[in-house]
Amino acid sequence: MSLLSFFPTWVWIALACAFCVATADAFSKHFLEKRESSVVALVRWFYASLFLSPLLFLEPIPWSSALMSWFVVVMPLEVFAISFYMKALKTSPLSMVAPFTSLTPVFLFFVSYFLLGEVPHLFGILGVLLVVVGSFFLNQRNTSPGKRAPWNIYRDPGVRCMVLAAFLYAFAAGIGKKMFLSSPTLSLIALYSLLSTLTLMLYTLFRFGPKPFKMIVDRPFRYLPMALFDALGYWTNFTGILQTDVSYFIAIKRTSLFFAIVYGGIFFKERNLRQRLFGGALMLMGVLLVAL
Repeated sequence: MSLLSFFPTWVWIALACAFCVATADAFSKHFLEKRESSVVALVRWFYASLFLSPLLFLEPIPWSSALMSWFVVVMPLEVFAISFYMKALKTSPLSMVAPFTSLTPVFLFFVSYFLLGEVPHLFGILGVLLVVVGSFFLNQRNTSPGKRAPWNIYRDPGVRCMVLAAFLYAFAAGIGKKMFLSSPTLSLIALYSLLSTLTLMLYTLFRFGPKPFKMIVDRPFRYLPMALFDALGYWTNFTGILQTDVSYFIAIKRTSLFFAIVYGGIFFKERNLRQRLFGGALMLMGVLLVAL
């Protein structure tokens, strides 16, 4: 049996999504060195929505009052989540804050049960817990034992922002799947991205005024790789969550932080990678359990 056939298709989609998200995050981290987090988020989403916009014309979207209601609820969640997410990337090392996105599938166990009626199996629960335990090992440092206490990591402002983002993304992922179950079209992926971008534009305009919008037209080609990987992350995310329980998909998608460790060491010269790679191995074991 080949490796490709050993795992179901949705696992490979989730891993592709993880790679795309981590790569977009690495580009974002680079731009965040000199720019406001919400502004970089706007540029990332704006060009990603342009990449996805051709999907709008593939097939009509079956509108309903329920679908429009969910849009009203989920758009603010997406905007606040990306704001906390980008602030975390700006404030702290990529390889330190990215692991805390693994808390999303834990929150999703409760969200998906109440929103979607999804009940995880035992191996799935153990796998997600391994992903979470691995995330704490990813954050261990070469310091004294007292300073290595897992709860001390929450004193970092970037970590706190990422935990808030993970919590909000759990609700956004659960609602997103509910929307796509009622309207499983590729056009909805593009519309979701477009409306998220428009909502973020209003938030940015209200908070910073029109000045940040100059960044969108200032040498736009340098932002295209970041936006392309973000668009691919959107597409693989919403394609994958329709094929399995949303908590399982997001658990494997959060292996993006394993890629983030590598990017942090190569491009941003971040330290303590050996300890964090051990956590990555625990996470991969969790991936295997989830896929069983």
